[in-house]
Amino acid sequence: MGFFVSRHLGLLLCNIAIMKRFIPLFILTGLFIGCSHTLSFSNYDLINSLTKGKVATLKLLEGDNIKGIDIQITTDSTYWIEPIIGIKNAVPTSQVHKLVIVKRRRGAWEGFRPFFGAGLALGFWGLIEGDDPPCSSGPNSIFCFRFSATDKFFIGNTFGIVSGVIPGLIGYIVGSRDVYVINPTPSNP
Repeated sequence: MGFFVSRHLGLLLCNIAIMKRFIPLFILTGLFIGCSHTLSFSNYDLINSLTKGKVATLKLLEGDNIKGIDIQITTDSTYWIEPIIGIKNAVPTSQVHKLVIVKRRRGAWEGFRPFFGAGLALGFWGLIEGDDPPCSSGPNSIFCFRFSATDKFFIGNTFGIVSGVIPGLIGYIVGSRDVYVINPTPSNP
């Protein structure tokens, strides 16, 4: 059966041995991209309050990226303090394309949440399924695993929490990005 499937997929230029090498790439790509939320620009006061005391990135229309602390956007100018030097700089707001705010805690939650949800669902499924039947004794029963509904619930939740730790850490490192478009480019209305 395996040869039959492999042979026919090979004829379709889908060699399984080659495709297996790409599976980690697909998994890592999904983990390292991170979440980005493009939000509508509503008012200056909201954005100024979100950047108070935090490092954020300004993306200018000419392509430059500027990291700054306490970014303040007004109708005329955009001000920021350089993180290392501590010097206050300004640029006309008409030159600012986007403001990017990275939220690490939300990134950790977005990485952890699917695995925690799957573990919770698995735990509730075991709880609803109930206790396992008693083990049969005889020559064919060498190993017998029997769990109560409560054991299944705790095992499922533990599995979800433990499997969500690494994606949660990756989510924290990459962060979740809130992108506010201040002045759209002609190709990005």
